[in-house]
Amino acid sequence: MYTDMITCIKEPCKLLRSKSMGNMQTFLRFWLVWFLYVCQPAPLQVSYKSNNYRDPGYVCIGRLLRPHTAPCMRLHGDRQPSEAVYRKDGTRVLNSGSDNEVWSFGEEAYPILVKYLNRREELRDYVRGLMKEAHEKGTPLLRGMFYAFPDDEKCAVMQDQYMFGSRYLVAPVMEAGVRERTLYLPEGTWKDVETGKTYEGRQTITVPAPLDVIPVLEKVG
Repeated sequence: MYTDMITCIKEPCKLLRSKSMGNMQTFLRFWLVWFLYVCQPAPLQVSYKSNNYRDPGYVCIGRLLRPHTAPCMRLHGDRQPSEAVYRKDGTRVLNSGSDNEVWSFGEEAYPILVKYLNRREELRDYVRGLMKEAHEKGTPLLRGMFYAFPDDEKCAVMQDQYMFGSRYLVAPVMEAGVRERTLYLPEGTWKDVETGKTYEGRQTITVPAPLDVIPVLEKVG
């Protein structure tokens, strides 16, 4: 059975924490929690029923909204309440967290999480293309605005929006409770993925960002 599983894998991938230059060429997927939330501001597109993320009332929707436009999309974290775990000899080991399936976060969160799981699936071929490009050319999947638009001076100082590949501009909500997002569009024509509305570039716009929406604009034309 194990052999059959191996032979059917056409796109190998390794999940690990360690990383170094050139790892993208060997099918490595990093343990992204440390990278995404240490090297970048953590987007707070969440619904707060408490200011304490360990509170069972905390609805962590942002954990899937943001990663749907990232190299790796998965749920991860320290979920409370935890359950004590013991070895056969009675020695206590690391606790087991609470349930982590998408249906485990309540009726409000479930349809939103499913929406973005489906949206990620729609991006499967696009993400594979970005992975191939990274493998062959070293081009990053997540691109700072300065990288994607080096001739645009406004993009040189932006830290709260980014490009996912060359097609999608992503502007996460960075403050709890905020339900709209102001962002800058570089040159070109851009379509709001959620509403279908199009905008011309070289302007700053404000778009709705309710709980179930992370602003994503697709470059068209």
